[in-house]
Amino acid sequence: MVQIRGTQAITDELVNRFEKDPKPMYYPEALLRELWAEYLETEGVAEAEVDPDAFVSWGFRRLVEHRIPLYEAIARNWGVTVEAAEIEALEAP
Repeated sequence: MVQIRGTQAITDELVNRFEKDPKPMYYPEALLRELWAEYLETEGVAEAEVDPDAFVSWGFRRLVEHRIPLYEAIARNWGVTVEAAEIEALEAP
């Protein structure tokens, strides 16, 4: 496995792209329930008042943040990590 480690700016760009053109995402059920409860509490809304688009955007960022340490552990044990800046600096021969 090759982990391409990004920056906060890259994470922000991923979120912006997702907001403009959302794609289906997989959330483990336990994580989805945790995010749902956290969203209701932090936004101070009842379930019936949730704006689905706002929740999905909010949850996508947290999903990305949740996956980073998982990918780091996989790369550390069975792969390599490359910085996104190194990939961006590559030129075609």
